[in-house]
Amino acid sequence: MADGTSLKKASKSELFSWGANSYGQLCCGHKNDVSFPENVGASCHLKNSVVAAIDGGGGHTAIITGYYFTYEEVISTAAGLRHSLVALANGSVWSWGANKKGQLGIGKTGGNCSTPQQVLFSDGQQIIEVVAGAYHSAVLTSHVFCWGSNQHGQCGKPPDIHSTEHQIFIKPQLIGGLLTSVTVTQVHTGWSHLLAVTEDIKVFSWGRADYGQLGLGDDVVQLGFSSEPAEIVHVRGANQVLCGAEHNMALLDSGSVMTWGWNEHGICGSEDETRNVHQPSVVSKLHDYIASLIGCGGGQSFAVVKG
Repeated sequence: MADGTSLKKASKSELFSWGANSYGQLCCGHKNDVSFPENVGASCHLKNSVVAAIDGGGGHTAIITGYYFTYEEVISTAAGLRHSLVALANGSVWSWGANKKGQLGIGKTGGNCSTPQQVLFSDGQQIIEVVAGAYHSAVLTSHVFCWGSNQHGQCGKPPDIHSTEHQIFIKPQLIGGLLTSVTVTQVHTGWSHLLAVTEDIKVFSWGRADYGQLGLGDDVVQLGFSSEPAEIVHVRGANQVLCGAEHNMALLDSGSVMTWGWNEHGICGSEDETRNVHQPSVVSKLHDYIASLIGCGGGQSFAVVKG
């Protein structure tokens, strides 16, 4: 989930990037912001390379070629705030970057890893995807496993709200509760909350809640978190579900778009831009349109529509 950065791979495996670039995260050979898509190519030493996967993080970009992972197919890649993940077809998960909160899942905290380290994960099932938040990570098989910061219950355990030390899990933890006996087909994450979509197209949320990002109403917002996955009944049967940093989007069968969570800058598209959206609400300004695709960044929302 990129924050201010966009990436696109063209049909001929050319890579373009645009947006904020103060850290050089666009890989264009400079640190100037880019308003129009710019071909990455040789400036990032990618000329003639096969790009297997790309993802944008908080201040960096993960571009996976065959340099490290020549021996196994890349299934999924994810870029968090300051760390990255890759899942391979052999069932292994690798991570690198910042590890202060245990987000690398390598059995310890502290230090930065500049080369991929193997995550201590061996579920024995086929991996579908990996995702990365600000200080946590997750892997999806038919179940969800999380590790890293549990400050807001991201790892499925009640956080100690009276402690000044954030609870950290240095190894993957199975997310239980209502997700124990169901098959999960998708997992998405913001900076500190997660969404899971089940086989029967129900959407569950857990983690940080103070901006309404869980879509579970005022009571959960006041509590500030939920470590137990709970169903968001308003978006049952959604075709597409996505997380921004602290907001979410859902595309319904009808072509309507729903949003909820953090609404600063009007990123939820609601009439009142001064209030966060605590439950999924239809974007009224798109009432006369049918959406076919949605997308969101850290503080932006997008929809492809037709009248």
